[in-house]
Amino acid sequence: GGGLWLTLGPRTQPETFAQAFFRGGSGLSPYALGSPVGDPGQRDLFTSIRAASDAHPATLLLSDFQRLDLDRARVFRRHAFDVSTGRDVSILLQAQGGDPVAIERKLGRGRVIVQAIPLGISWSTLPLCQAYVALLHEWLWYLGEPSLPRRNLSVGDAFSQTIPGLIDRATLQTPNGARTSLTPERLPGGNSRLRAALLRHPGDYAITCTPSTGTSTTFPFQVRRDARESDFTGLGDQDLAKIQEQAGFQIGNGLRNVANTASAPPPRHPLEGWFLKILPWVVLGEILLAGWMSQRRNRQWTAVSMGT
Repeated sequence: GGGLWLTLGPRTQPETFAQAFFRGGSGLSPYALGSPVGDPGQRDLFTSIRAASDAHPATLLLSDFQRLDLDRARVFRRHAFDVSTGRDVSILLQAQGGDPVAIERKLGRGRVIVQAIPLGISWSTLPLCQAYVALLHEWLWYLGEPSLPRRNLSVGDAFSQTIPGLIDRATLQTPNGARTSLTPERLPGGNSRLRAALLRHPGDYAITCTPSTGTSTTFPFQVRRDARESDFTGLGDQDLAKIQEQAGFQIGNGLRNVANTASAPPPRHPLEGWFLKILPWVVLGEILLAGWMSQRRNRQWTAVSMGT
């Protein structure tokens, strides 16, 4: 589950490398070495390098020339890989003409990167480029990623993590707040492993473990929603055919005639008609009432004289 990064330099001997690392194709390096190419003393003769793929996780960022300057790195001398000696090789960096400069081999869950130039500036100007920092970060993370516990899972995956020491009890908290007890697995060496299998509901989870001695520790992780739930692509003929094969499932006169046969009756509102009929009489009554009240206020009263 670990990773190894081999950088070759002036003291690397092809014969010794073949015996220690290539081993006829079964060693850590997928390629044997040929004779070095170039002269570090002639700075006017150099080759440039680039990422071999923009889809590989180790070179995804390095392939972006708008943000990084990997294409400005100059290589004056490098070891040459014998590409006829290996198989199942991933090329990470390549020189002009396609010659590999950095290659990768996977052994189980482990990853091995072999780089044909040293990390210093004796053979190249790579350490002087901005891309050098990104290369170190991305490759160290890429090499260590298989040994790290997975905290972003998919529906149906299992959470597994090794905990130093013995665990007395552990609980799993699901996205809806429910708690479930977990049984820690005892490992050789006095360690424990926590495992939660078949996580079917997306959301935030948390595992809390209580060791024999010490305080409790919580490990949060997340189960992501299935990306296919956000795919709004229309159904094709094959999809419609599969749905039609379901026994007892039918819409209208068939799925192909849904647009012609589907209809929705307008909602009925029985009181609206009566309200519309009464409304004119209500308005007329208000007008008459207003006129009568106005006439009553403006009426002229006959003066009355009071006798003594």
